[in-house]
Amino acid sequence: MFTPEATAATPLPRVSPLSARWVSLTLAVLVCVALYFLWPYQHWQFEERGSVMEGWAKLLSIQPEWWFCFVVPGIVAYLVYRMRASLAVLPLEGTWWGLALAAASLLFYWVGYKVDTGYMGFLSAQLMVAALILLIGGRAWMKALMFPWLFMFFMWPMFPLEFLMASPLRTLTAKMSAGALNLIGIPVVRIGTGIHSAPDFARHLQEGDRFMLDVADPCSGIRSLFSLIIIAAFYGYVGLKRVFPRLILLACALPLAVAGNFVRLILLAVGSVFFGQNFAIGKVVDGQQMESAYHEACGYVVFAVALGGMFAIASALEGRHWKRIKWLDSTRGKSLPVVGESGARSMLLRVIFCVGLSGLALTLCGFTATTLKLAEPGLTMSLPGTVGSYQGIEKEMSAGEKKDFASGVSLTRKQYFGPSGVAPITATLVMSGPIKKSLHEPTRCLPDQGWTIEDSEVVPIRLEDGRVIEATLMRIYLDRQTGPGMRVRDRAINVYWYQGSHGLSTASYAMSHTRTYVDSIFRNLNHRWGQVSVYMFYSEHPLGMEDPLEGLAARETLLDFVTKLTPKILAKQ
Repeated sequence: MFTPEATAATPLPRVSPLSARWVSLTLAVLVCVALYFLWPYQHWQFEERGSVMEGWAKLLSIQPEWWFCFVVPGIVAYLVYRMRASLAVLPLEGTWWGLALAAASLLFYWVGYKVDTGYMGFLSAQLMVAALILLIGGRAWMKALMFPWLFMFFMWPMFPLEFLMASPLRTLTAKMSAGALNLIGIPVVRIGTGIHSAPDFARHLQEGDRFMLDVADPCSGIRSLFSLIIIAAFYGYVGLKRVFPRLILLACALPLAVAGNFVRLILLAVGSVFFGQNFAIGKVVDGQQMESAYHEACGYVVFAVALGGMFAIASALEGRHWKRIKWLDSTRGKSLPVVGESGARSMLLRVIFCVGLSGLALTLCGFTATTLKLAEPGLTMSLPGTVGSYQGIEKEMSAGEKKDFASGVSLTRKQYFGPSGVAPITATLVMSGPIKKSLHEPTRCLPDQGWTIEDSEVVPIRLEDGRVIEATLMRIYLDRQTGPGMRVRDRAINVYWYQGSHGLSTASYAMSHTRTYVDSIFRNLNHRWGQVSVYMFYSEHPLGMEDPLEGLAARETLLDFVTKLTPKILAKQ
């Protein structure tokens, strides 16, 4: 017969320290598998929901320049295996602070599930690994594994960084290459990211007759930059002993990537001059650029220059560092410390709490209302034939736009002609495709075309029904050579904004992302964004002879046109 006294005196079940470790590790693995490998997390490319790691693999499979992310888990595993001897002597002194980090990870997980974006899932996975290290091993283990954990960040493709950095790097590489070619006696003209052979009026050669190069994304350094950062971080860690030289080597990845692509462009230009563009660049077959063997060989120069420079910098920082590299840590330590029974029970309890939090997070996701389909677009994607006194004619998407836009993006464009003496106006509507974030800012593509953005401002578009749409107005110009010693400056104005669903609009593409996330969480609204762009070329004068009043008049004319156009292109919702 059981009595309260007997029950109170009954000892709690004993927990073997070894069993507690293995059970804790097993539960930690199961948490990661359930959250990131099994649970259907996001509509990757608006298909059926897939797990975080399934979406990760899908994204990388269609982005060859990011395939290096596939090797990162293997490198992380090697880094951990490399320090196995020193890890073996670390005490297992987990901390409850890991539970706070796990809660933050699961919060990001739920937000990403609700907003339908994989980046929050990536961040959640990164934080959850740190949380589990703290819960089981404690601060000493987290400190020892800090570099492998930080290295894990290279697993996740950072497409927003690519979009932000590609255009500036393309412009920088074009400027450097054009300056160097002119310096070595190959006269060129740079137009944005394009490098054209200079006109030779004495020999009746026009601009670009000898060769025309364009610093596309592969030549900008952006695609080699991320892989070089990984190499620099890894080699600095295993090859250099001090922190400061490692940071210097890592910081040198960007200039080395630019230097490699700079040499590549010089070789392409020199090859075009001496052997012709077909030999150096390749031929265009059915509208597609087929790279020549020389062009492909020059691509390897990028890594030859960058890796050679990286090795030279490492040698300058720490001498003959390669002789001191230890690819495996052979230091022998004591056997794994035995955790006391109370410590083992506490470790297991912390991990069980983490499992419970993860279960609550998945339950919350299961009861969370999500937007399964895109909302109706806010644009009609149909431009009117007349706007006030202007008459419009259809214009097709250019070859460059077809190349730059993501698959499924649709475009409608008309050029409007007004009264005699008034500059024509071009209106363009762009609707995003099935791939998320398939639009971009004009500030990304205009510099590539040679335009310089003089200034920009947010202007209100006041409609007759009282609505106000905020748009961005940019003043841009382009300088070009028309003859020996003669330069002309072209001036234009561009007004654009982004139109979402349910009448929402923003003046910038970055703000549209923010509104998408906020509205997905609080309004269960997944916007279908479209871009409105209205452009007016109004001035062509010799450099220094522009009339400032022309710009003011053009601004008023364009804003009046946009005010009349807008009600005709907004969808009724």
